[in-house]
Amino acid sequence: MREAPPDTMTLGDVLARRAESHHDALFLEFPDSAFTFGEVDEQSDRVAQGLLAAVVAAGEHVAVMLPNRPEIVFVTFALARIGAVAVPVNTACHGLALRNVLAGSDCTALIVDSRYTDRLPPVTAEVSDLRLTVVCAPGDRPAAIGGNAAAPQGCRTVGWPDLMAHGAGRPEQCPSRRASPGPRRRRPRPPPCHPAAT
Repeated sequence: MREAPPDTMTLGDVLARRAESHHDALFLEFPDSAFTFGEVDEQSDRVAQGLLAAVVAAGEHVAVMLPNRPEIVFVTFALARIGAVAVPVNTACHGLALRNVLAGSDCTALIVDSRYTDRLPPVTAEVSDLRLTVVCAPGDRPAAIGGNAAAPQGCRTVGWPDLMAHGAGRPEQCPSRRASPGPRRRRPRPPPCHPAAT
């Protein structure tokens, strides 16, 4: 693995280093599963490669609406690895609050647990920048994907197994495995907010 200067290291770089030095050491433990540093690194790479195959680019904002499960860790490292920006979404969000989070954060992609997909049709049609939804079902079972009719034009929906399958077919394509991801697209800074004079 290339050595990144400390001031340019991403979270994905940190994981890759630790996977080299502590490959078989336990990193994550859930009630029904456990993962070593090496396994988390491998799964994060597959997610990153799958997102790259879905044309998620460095600097883009990706909403993440997942509960406390292993995939949220893989996604967090994967997004850091490709230089995308993770936008955590509270799993209690729905309706106007969910629409405001997705629209206000300039998200081009959404990674969502299948238990929350019924909340999407009323709001995602109003999020014009959204072009990809990844549905993650518990236990990697094929997800029941609905709401496509209400999705904005040009937005496609894929299941978690498909994302991981695409990632498996793109070995060593993550930017942190080869070179710097390059310049990140930055959204314009909002004008400063001044309190009203009293």
